[in-house]
Amino acid sequence: MQTIYYDLRDTKGQQKEIEDKISAAAKILREGGLVALPTETVYGLGADGTNPDAVRRIFEVKGRPQDNPLILHVTGAQWLPRYCVDIPPVAYTLTRKFWPGPLTLILKRQSTVPNETTAGLNTVGVRCPNHPVTLAIIREAGLAIAAPSANTSGRPSCTSAQDVMEDVGGRVDMVIDGGSCAVGVESTVLDLTREPPRLLRPGGLPVEDIEGFAEEFCRRFGYEAPLCQLENGRGIASAVQLAGEVSVANCGVEMHFEGGRLTSVSGAHVSMEGAVPEPGARMTCVTALMKFLDHRNASGAVCSEVRDVQCVYQLRGASTPRLRPVWEIRTDTYTYYVDCETGEVTGR
Repeated sequence: MQTIYYDLRDTKGQQKEIEDKISAAAKILREGGLVALPTETVYGLGADGTNPDAVRRIFEVKGRPQDNPLILHVTGAQWLPRYCVDIPPVAYTLTRKFWPGPLTLILKRQSTVPNETTAGLNTVGVRCPNHPVTLAIIREAGLAIAAPSANTSGRPSCTSAQDVMEDVGGRVDMVIDGGSCAVGVESTVLDLTREPPRLLRPGGLPVEDIEGFAEEFCRRFGYEAPLCQLENGRGIASAVQLAGEVSVANCGVEMHFEGGRLTSVSGAHVSMEGAVPEPGARMTCVTALMKFLDHRNASGAVCSEVRDVQCVYQLRGASTPRLRPVWEIRTDTYTYYVDCETGEVTGR
């Protein structure tokens, strides 16, 4: 096989020529070919992550065991719903802070992601690389690119296009030269399907940066959170989860904390009394709003602004009805109820 080599180290040159090369790389990917791509971590061996045949070619070229899942590369968090389900709010909090960059998030996968990409797991790793050329190619291709390191398994990861040509040249369709990799090691992998999040692989994003972000959030909201232990013995402040819970701007709500307690919920059209439910409610207003948002996203309902949130009591239970606390969330079109004990969302 003749491997095409494109030099795109200078992106300030002839724009028509650069655009043509980006389009050519995207076309190869759409047609099931392999393109070695530059990222800030290491060079990746890219293929259409939703094409089982293309993904199998990655494993063949690398000699990689097929029980080793691949990471999907996307242009931003707006692509997550295409390939993932049950996306926790903390995912968007972390992507706003650390994407594009060397952070891979493990999330539950959509059925459109084939088993070949995930090694049969019900989860998938996703990240947004911090390299303008690769982002342009992904955007032009219009699909997520599965891209493990562009080297034969067992050999060092490639940090330059020359390394890639020496290792897999003649076995891939194209190599894009985007210069030397700035980071030089693989991405940090954080599993968000577990609570607390679990560090699966240290990498280009230091764990200290994630911890520092969580701690800064603690200080910002006056929240004193203990560290949640990860499997490697390190800790990430549970404020990471709190940060995700607070990210509800898309329903017109702001959370206010004092001394680690939610004291009020406000917004352009929000009025609220008694933000903290009585003991035994087992669910904060923040968590209830997250349940509401998850329900809305799963049902595909359009979110109208939240008008009122309050803790009320309803007679619940079919066999032995009793008064139970629920969060009543009123929007400008519907009223929703979130059971404080079960988390069940009803009403529309």
